[in-house]
Amino acid sequence: MGKAEVTRKAIIRESAPIFNRKGYEGTSLADLTAALGLTKGALYGNFANKDEIALEALAFNFNRISEGIKDAMALHPNHCDKLATFARYYADNYRDIAARGGCPVLNASTDSDDGNPAIRKKVRGLVDYWMTSLERIIERGKERGEIRKGVNAGEFGSLFIALIEGGIMLSKITGERAHLDTAVSHIIDCINGSVRA
Repeated sequence: MGKAEVTRKAIIRESAPIFNRKGYEGTSLADLTAALGLTKGALYGNFANKDEIALEALAFNFNRISEGIKDAMALHPNHCDKLATFARYYADNYRDIAARGGCPVLNASTDSDDGNPAIRKKVRGLVDYWMTSLERIIERGKERGEIRKGVNAGEFGSLFIALIEGGIMLSKITGERAHLDTAVSHIIDCINGSVRA
């Protein structure tokens, strides 16, 4: 990896929590230069514009959580246990997620819903990836006889994401993580009550 690539990755890594906390529209170049100790010229020497940094930062924030979930799920061969671990990851790591500004998908979606088409498109892709991952777990669980055949993977994925995102939002707004814990508990109750074969 060349020096330019090392610098680029460092800028993404250091700017990711700034974008997640301040918002993709609310983060200014001055915020980035002050936090990173770089000039605007140094930033523009590595990126075309602020939006390019924002897109890379969003992907970095999402991948950080996604990789943690994959590592946690890898410890469980049963697909219902994978789903429960997926949900529990958010509760188990809430302090770190909150310290970094909250869920990057939720933050970017509300921040860019009507204002930034590039960020909105990226968020849509991340949500589709999240949904596809959940659907794949459910379908593999059905094939192995661990999940009931009648479970609608798309409906469960939609409910899962809505509960996690809603729980994180309420916990962040109120400062009480009980909202996320309740959402995760409800997902696990669904898994044990109507998903598990």
